[in-house]
Amino acid sequence: MSDVHPVTITLSEKVRTFSANFQTETTFSSGWQSTLKAAYGKAELRCGCTGSGPKRLAVKYYEGSDQFSLARFSLSGGQHSIDCQFYSASPTQTGAGGGNSSVLDQQPDGSVKIRLEIGMVERDTPAELASPKRPQQERKPSTSQSSMKLLGLLHYLWDEAGLNQWMSGFAGKRRPSVAYRLINNATENVWAGTLKLVDQMLLPAFGADTQEADRNRERAAAALESKHRMLLIAPLAAFTQERADIMARQMKISGFHGMPIVYMKAGLWDSTVRRFKNELSAWRNGAGTVAIVQVELKKSSKSVYASAIDMAIMSITSEFIPVESSYERIIADRLVAQGRSFSKPLRFDSITDQVLPDFILTDTKREVPLEVFGRNDAAYLQRKREKEAYYDELYGRGGWWSWNASANSDAESVPPFPAAR
Repeated sequence: MSDVHPVTITLSEKVRTFSANFQTETTFSSGWQSTLKAAYGKAELRCGCTGSGPKRLAVKYYEGSDQFSLARFSLSGGQHSIDCQFYSASPTQTGAGGGNSSVLDQQPDGSVKIRLEIGMVERDTPAELASPKRPQQERKPSTSQSSMKLLGLLHYLWDEAGLNQWMSGFAGKRRPSVAYRLINNATENVWAGTLKLVDQMLLPAFGADTQEADRNRERAAAALESKHRMLLIAPLAAFTQERADIMARQMKISGFHGMPIVYMKAGLWDSTVRRFKNELSAWRNGAGTVAIVQVELKKSSKSVYASAIDMAIMSITSEFIPVESSYERIIADRLVAQGRSFSKPLRFDSITDQVLPDFILTDTKREVPLEVFGRNDAAYLQRKREKEAYYDELYGRGGWWSWNASANSDAESVPPFPAAR
């Protein structure tokens, strides 16, 4: 597991440092909670790990739990040392360094304001005008973005929830209920315009009489009353041909309890199939697949239902680690099986030619990028040479790892990973 480090809290010009033991020992739990409660919204907090940078922390309060906890400032994980509980890949190692600064506005209190491609207030833009008009051939992204797309938001929330990271101590603990609770918590300090994002979220509930199902009903009722759009994040139901045929008309998801039935806007599923060919191919082969859907709520004489106006798809492993190909899935599963610690950099809405490692080992003396080369067409081989030169310059020859899956795609051909420290 990653380490807990001392935390320095500055409140009313008084500076105090709280040890890792005080933060974690059961004996001090009430005292630590009282300390966080006093600091909530008032103090400046900094992590005491050996990383470089401000290492600012925020106190988060989860409604209904009566509990306070610490969280890193958004996209600041790279400032922490790789043994720190708040570590994540730095923005330069993810798509967050590729044009998202204009759509992610960090606030002094640690909260974040985002600008979504489609606003969350229905009366601002009618649905027929709000939904992006995407040509069959997607345009190449620009080097900067004026708004965040749904896939970018899904990547951001996955990163903030820490679901793109793995450590051996997570084994057996990353259940679906836990993963989606982390996603819910990740939205607590995020605002879309004047709306707190957590209030606009519909997340999986695995039972009709669960707290999560009741929460979905309450949020949907409030959004319907205020005419706010909602965001639904849920796994697609396991593939069957019947479900695939129905998808053009109605979403089929797991963990649907407390959610309204979601009907698809004409042409949306066809557009999604074109845009996310690899992800939906993996879904058809039985792999885990998560959808993020922006919906508008409607009320008929009998019930409340939802109309989907935009969506995006992401493939995940059984441990909720995002992957972009079957080769990446092999690597992620093997790293988990070997008890390694690693992160998966996410692309967000970044430009497509930004060099991002497929994975980063974090239990080595220093971070080690892992790269999978899965094709051998001319354009890809040119890109491969550019990546090799980039990694050699940044990490030195032998300072990074690769698997040439295009030469031998058998899982047994995967080279040994660099040794853990």
